[in-house]
Amino acid sequence: MPTATMSQDGTYRIDMRVTFRVSIGNLATYLASALRHVDDADRLIELMTGLNARQIRDTVRTEMERRGVDYIDGWADQFSYDETVQRLKLAEQQIRRAFPELDKADREQKQTAALAEQPVPVEAPAPATCRHGNAPRQDVAGDPIKACEDGFRAPGYVEYGAFNAEGCFYSGDGCAVDAANAAAEDAEEEDDITWGRMCTDHEGGPANHCRTCNAEEAPTCADCDGDGCHWCHWTGRKGN
Repeated sequence: MPTATMSQDGTYRIDMRVTFRVSIGNLATYLASALRHVDDADRLIELMTGLNARQIRDTVRTEMERRGVDYIDGWADQFSYDETVQRLKLAEQQIRRAFPELDKADREQKQTAALAEQPVPVEAPAPATCRHGNAPRQDVAGDPIKACEDGFRAPGYVEYGAFNAEGCFYSGDGCAVDAANAAAEDAEEEDDITWGRMCTDHEGGPANHCRTCNAEEAPTCADCDGDGCHWCHWTGRKGN
């Protein structure tokens, strides 16, 4: 006749051959089933807690062989739902005591599963910066990072500034991003704020719309009676 044993890690063996490992939940069910004839709750606690580890393993193994190792049903028909839950809870406590290796593995598995379910924090990508190490605000116009690079590669020194209707109000000291950020900040409270390269010949003027450069050569503008397009661009007024 085959000899069956139950080890501390929940492995059920027949003739020293490993067959399968029983879960803590199933072992608790077999233990509760073996003591289902005990109706009194206090007496059940006394009996279960009085069993040593070897007695618990033998009781579980015997019940498995008697009721079958694949499926167990009907053992709690005479109990209410709450009574069944309490019996299984008490039985699981004793199973963890009798099968320490299985209890350890079960706790580690639950801990790993809990960690796997936790959301993994995703670090926001570092904001793009120019060669000066400055990052543009989200509300800047244009591409100041590219402008910084173009200015660096351009011959001579390229200066960038922020401009309003009166002219340059902020110098970026060679950094287009710095100038663009200043322009975006002032644009929150003032209209017609721009940024760009500064005129290399006249300090404070934009490279493409320098008033001094255009004063004598500005084309006639029909809307401002000949005052020049630079006047319309910077003041927004038609006529002097």
